[in-house]
Amino acid sequence: MAMVAAKCTMCGSSIKVDDSKEKGVCEHCGTEFITEKVINVTNITNVDKSTNIYYGETTDAKIKKDLEKAYKTLELSGCDLINLTLGDNNLDEELCQNAYTLAKGVTKKDPTNYGGWKCMILATYIPYFAGELEWIYNVEKFESYKDILAKLLKDIATAKKVAPNAEEKKYMDTLSDNLKINHYQNQLPAYKDLKEFVNYVEKPQLKEVLLSKVLPWVGGWIALMGLVLLFNNLLDLKLSFIPEGTPTVMAIMLILVGAVIIGIFLYKFIAAKRSEKQIKDADDENKKRYADKKAEYDNDIASAKTLKDWEALADKYKIEKI
Repeated sequence: MAMVAAKCTMCGSSIKVDDSKEKGVCEHCGTEFITEKVINVTNITNVDKSTNIYYGETTDAKIKKDLEKAYKTLELSGCDLINLTLGDNNLDEELCQNAYTLAKGVTKKDPTNYGGWKCMILATYIPYFAGELEWIYNVEKFESYKDILAKLLKDIATAKKVAPNAEEKKYMDTLSDNLKINHYQNQLPAYKDLKEFVNYVEKPQLKEVLLSKVLPWVGGWIALMGLVLLFNNLLDLKLSFIPEGTPTVMAIMLILVGAVIIGIFLYKFIAAKRSEKQIKDADDENKKRYADKKAEYDNDIASAKTLKDWEALADKYKIEKI
């Protein structure tokens, strides 16, 4: 019997394994493991220490070869695997597609292979932020960027489950957070006008001047006719265009009717002017409310740092959460 140094395939902790026993249990996370597998697998093997990219846990030579080829092909496609951006050149979509396909093949052969999941995720994640994703439609049945985002987040969740240590789990969380924040950032510009988020003052209806060009003239002429008739009767002018015997009462009635018509015009005119002022005041108040909301909006965006902050903004501005 000999105690052999190894690492837990679930939590990545260093453990001592009794090679005479078929199975054992990790003292750190309680996961049961097969002794032979724990001893023989290459727990974490970097393609390059500086990139911190894993082959994964496998003794399968074909899988190792495909993984190495996938990572190298992804780098050759123009993807900077350290800074997670495209290099100086544009993405070589054919090479990126090849890297993705190779990595996907690894995950199908070994669903627990973290290196395969990570390579496949990076092959999509880096071009996603660069807007270089036409190639993905050749290998996946996607209809929109939204489908790509959903698949990326799903793959990241799977990769996190098989990640070899806490550091890689945190790395996957970071990728997931970045994708979600990017989604919310891209949705917010659609709400820049903020119209549905401003509590506007309701503007009154404009009370138009009834027959504004006719009423004063009609009322004036009727009142004038009444005055002429009145003076004709009182002063006995005997004007030829006024029928003889026209009663004074009619003159008074004409004056009153004319005065009422002019009064209606004046009331409508004053009401219209008052409405115009109320509308202008409401416009000024609404402009102020919009400016205040815009300042609040800009401050919200400037102060949003974490995913939690952006999710709060998504709720506030009615953005679909993912």
